[in-house]
Amino acid sequence: MSENEIETSSQLQSADDLFAEHLQSRQINADRALSVVLALQWIFAVACAIWISPYTWIGSQNLVHIHVWSSLIGGGMLTVFPVFLAIYFPGQRMTRMIMALAQMQFSALLIHLMGGRIESHFHIFGSLAFLAFYKDPWVFLPAVSVVSLDHLIRSLFWPESVFGVLSPEPLRALEHAAWVIFETVFLILGVRQNRRSLWELAKLQSSLTQQRDLLEQRVRNRTSEIEQQRRILDTVLQRIPAAVFWRDNDGNFMGCNEMFSEFFGLKTPEDIIGKRMNDIIPPNDQTTNRLSSFCDSPDENVELVNIEETLHDFSGDCRIVLTGATSLHDHEGNCFGTLGSFLDITTLKNAESRAKSLANLIQESPNELYIFDSETYHLVEANTGFVRSLGLDPDNLSNVSPQDFIQDCSNQDLRQRISVAMSSPRGRCAFDTVHVRKDGTTFPVHVDIHRSTFEARPVFVAFCTDLSDSQAMERQLAQAQKLESMGQLAAGIAHEINTPMQCVSGNVEYLTMSYERIFQFTDGLFELLNSPSFSADTAGAQLDALAQKHKYNVLREQTPVQSKRLRKP
Repeated sequence: MSENEIETSSQLQSADDLFAEHLQSRQINADRALSVVLALQWIFAVACAIWISPYTWIGSQNLVHIHVWSSLIGGGMLTVFPVFLAIYFPGQRMTRMIMALAQMQFSALLIHLMGGRIESHFHIFGSLAFLAFYKDPWVFLPAVSVVSLDHLIRSLFWPESVFGVLSPEPLRALEHAAWVIFETVFLILGVRQNRRSLWELAKLQSSLTQQRDLLEQRVRNRTSEIEQQRRILDTVLQRIPAAVFWRDNDGNFMGCNEMFSEFFGLKTPEDIIGKRMNDIIPPNDQTTNRLSSFCDSPDENVELVNIEETLHDFSGDCRIVLTGATSLHDHEGNCFGTLGSFLDITTLKNAESRAKSLANLIQESPNELYIFDSETYHLVEANTGFVRSLGLDPDNLSNVSPQDFIQDCSNQDLRQRISVAMSSPRGRCAFDTVHVRKDGTTFPVHVDIHRSTFEARPVFVAFCTDLSDSQAMERQLAQAQKLESMGQLAAGIAHEINTPMQCVSGNVEYLTMSYERIFQFTDGLFELLNSPSFSADTAGAQLDALAQKHKYNVLREQTPVQSKRLRKP
């Protein structure tokens, strides 16, 4: 079943439900209205009976007329039960049928009470017209049947009660029935026409309801999409790594994201609403800031794109920002404000400056550095130290490979050496080799290679250290070490010679001093002997004083010992 068929079937089902609902509502209203009519007719029937023939006379006695009892009891029977059904079972087919029977019986009762007056027969036609309010052709079947049967029976057995004459024409009851059927036919046609109109109205209402539901569903879907897009845009606005704001033509802020509010020390983005640029940006920044100037007087035909400026944040730190701004327009193209943004690139600029400095250091380094492709082994990049050391042309580096400047080493040999070295835990390849300059001269180098990525492709980075100076220093160091060894040997020999010489020299010096003191003692002794004051009584004391002065006893003991040491082989 196609989508259109499903939609048509659903619409018809909805129209059927609406038609049944409208018809049920009208039938319930008709039940309630007819219950009121029955009650009023009951009252009217009793009033007619009392007014026309309240009593019957038998001689001098009078009794209540049978018409009064028939109107009171018969009318009550025709009223109470149908009204009960109308109250507790409204809209039911059984209720409609019984209400139709009761109404037509009331017509017969009123005709009887009025003595069969021709005017009272119009009540039948009014009752049939009232039954048309049910919009149900089947209610006419019991109504027409009961009134026709009533006229037929009473015309045969009590013609005066129905026609007001004792001997009516034989076919008069059939004539009345024919007129009733005549009216009923037109009433049925009217009911069918009303039902058809009600059906069309139900179809139209169903279509309108369906269109309304479809429109409401589309509105809900569109509202949901707009809400989802709004949430996405709000999430993007809050998570975007840039400060964003928007202002009206009067220069008042209409909103901003969290990064903008945090940059200027605001608690929430809502705090910016209603403020102006001079409320948050220092005066110095306003005079030199193109973003502030543009937002104060936006130009519909000008946009600011990627303008580097300086701003001070809430803590007073100067930040480098990348700004941009554009004018905002409504659906008619009228400018109603500006949209601005800036990105804090201070860290990026510092890193860029540091990277440039580092690149310059590497580029200007006297040590060789070159990068070659891990597949083709052709050079990708090299610093100035490498180019100068080998005397290569910087514009033709892409045609050079390691085998062109590494002595006795092909690219295949180097590949094998690198593969073996990269499999080790260190993940690097280091070796000593010889580089060949463009003029054919050579110099020793130490090469250290590791794996890396350059411009999204795998490469090897080689750091080379010129070993010429280090090897020369090693040779000088070896020569110095040789001279140092010879000096140590000479010092050892001199030490072996100087040790006994120092011993001899020390002993000789001691003996020389001892002999000098002995000569001094001898000279003192001769002077004492030749002195006039020398006498036998004081000789012992003078000699002891002279011996103590020149330490004669010490010399006497140690001088022979030192002489024996000199004589030892």
